[in-house]
Amino acid sequence: MNIATYIVFGVGGQCLMTVLTALVVRRGQLRLLLKPRVTGWVSLAGLLRGLGGVCFIFAEVRSNNVGLVAVITNFRLIVILLLAVWLLKERDYVARKLLAALASIAGLAGLFWK
Repeated sequence: MNIATYIVFGVGGQCLMTVLTALVVRRGQLRLLLKPRVTGWVSLAGLLRGLGGVCFIFAEVRSNNVGLVAVITNFRLIVILLLAVWLLKERDYVARKLLAALASIAGLAGLFWK
């Protein structure tokens, strides 16, 4: 499958299902999108998320190693965890979260060990 087909069916299909789910589950909440501030933030978030998705697809196509790209992409969860502890002062189960982050980093390092 080439990149254009994947973007149309993969990303477009997800977008369509998201809109349909929102219409079914939260029909009354959709009026919030008419507020200019909310529309601006949602548009910016969608644009950045879409850009990230396109970069992910290009990385998978160019690397020819989907597993490795997926592992490296999921490394962002570790960064988010560490930022949540540091910036947001998320102090519940900090030891458990840091241990999980260290285990993930060790696993990622093991993939690259020669």
